[in-house]
Amino acid sequence: MAHRDAPGPQRPRLASVLTVTPADDLYDDGDRPDWAGLAVHGDLVDWEADGLTVTGCRLAALQLTGARLERARFVDVLFEGCELSGAVLTQASFLRVELRQCRLVGSVWTGARLRHVRIDGCKLDRVAWNELTAEDLLVTGSLLVEADLARAQLPGARFADCELGLADVSGASFAGARLHGSRLDGIRGVRGLGGAHIDSFQVLALAPLLLADAGIVVDDAEPAEGAAQ
Repeated sequence: MAHRDAPGPQRPRLASVLTVTPADDLYDDGDRPDWAGLAVHGDLVDWEADGLTVTGCRLAALQLTGARLERARFVDVLFEGCELSGAVLTQASFLRVELRQCRLVGSVWTGARLRHVRIDGCKLDRVAWNELTAEDLLVTGSLLVEADLARAQLPGARFADCELGLADVSGASFAGARLHGSRLDGIRGVRGLGGAHIDSFQVLALAPLLLADAGIVVDDAEPAEGAAQ
């Protein structure tokens, strides 16, 4: 029987008509702002909005560099070409969210909760996903070099054709996750990948890491004459 991929995460449910809103109109939106049914674009660099709620919105080319969005809640949201490098999303929640061609370098998602999330063609180098929990997560064609995934709970997640070199997966849970086509060179805390599915080409990248973790020394040198056998 031919293998069939599991169904992907549910996509955001957006209204057919959204209210186009420049970011400048939202900058002074008070404490715990609530966006609903908007198409937002513009500049919110270094914006602070603890407890922001975004529902049924399309965020296109929105500049959120260094924004502090702790405990934000995103439901049915599409991010397209957005800049979130250095953004703080600690303990944020994401439900039916899609990120396309976004930059999130060095962003902090510690303790965030993801459900039905798609990430495609994004740059997440040095992202802090430590202690993050995810259900129905699909990441494709994205860069996660030196990502911090320590203690992240990622059962059944899929990372397809991604760059995970030097990522830290110490204490993570990848049970049932699929990593096919992704680069895994220099992964740290390799035992955190226990239960993940990989392809045969990835074995060569992981083999020396697993051997080192087990304390096994690969040494082809012949023992000196007279040395103990």
